[in-house]
Amino acid sequence: MRDGGGTPVRGSAARFPPLWRGMEPLPHKKKSLAMNLRWRSFSFLVCLNLSVFVSSLVAPATHAQQVDSNTQVIVIDVSAPAHPFPHFWEKMFGSGRAILTLRESYRHDLREVKQITGFEYVRFHAIFHDEVGLYDEDAQGNPVFNFSYIDQIYDGLLANGVRPFVELSFMPYKLAADKNAIHAFWYKQNVSPPTYGAA
Repeated sequence: MRDGGGTPVRGSAARFPPLWRGMEPLPHKKKSLAMNLRWRSFSFLVCLNLSVFVSSLVAPATHAQQVDSNTQVIVIDVSAPAHPFPHFWEKMFGSGRAILTLRESYRHDLREVKQITGFEYVRFHAIFHDEVGLYDEDAQGNPVFNFSYIDQIYDGLLANGVRPFVELSFMPYKLAADKNAIHAFWYKQNVSPPTYGAA
C-alpha cells in the first residue's frame, strides 16, 4: 500500500525521525515540507544578514586609515541611523518552467505550499519558450502572436492568490537571431537576442 506521494506505508514509520513518529505519511510530508521551507529561509537569512552585517562594518574608504600594508583600521559609526531590512526572499519561490503552471497537479501543490508558508510571489523561466506558443510566423514570415497560454499561466497564479514575479525568457526559435544559441538544459531554450534589430 502507498500514500498519495508513493511512499510505502507499511514500515515507513520506522524511518521517521522521533519528532514525527506516530504520524501518517501525508501529514508527515506536510510537516516536513514546512520545516524544510523554514530552514531554507532561515539559512538564507543567516547568510544574507551576515553578509549585510559584515559590509556595514566596513566604513567607506574615506573613514578607513591605512596603518601599514598589512593592517587596516575599520571605523564603526554606532550612532548611524538604522534602516529596515525587509525579508523579501521569504515571500517568493522559484519554480521551473512557465508551462508547468498549467498542470492541475502544479496548482494543487501551489495551493498547499501557499497555505503552509503564506508566500506571495512565484518566479519561473521560459514564458517566451516555444512550448508556450507565444510566437509563430505565417507563410510570408509575418509574426503571429498567441497569448492564450500566457493568459492562463498568469490568471492561474492570480486565482490561487499568488502574484507572478515576471522573468522574460527565452527567445522563441523563429524570432531568434542565432538559431544555434541553444542552452544546455534539456528543454533546449534559445538564449539569442531577437532577429528584429539584431546587429
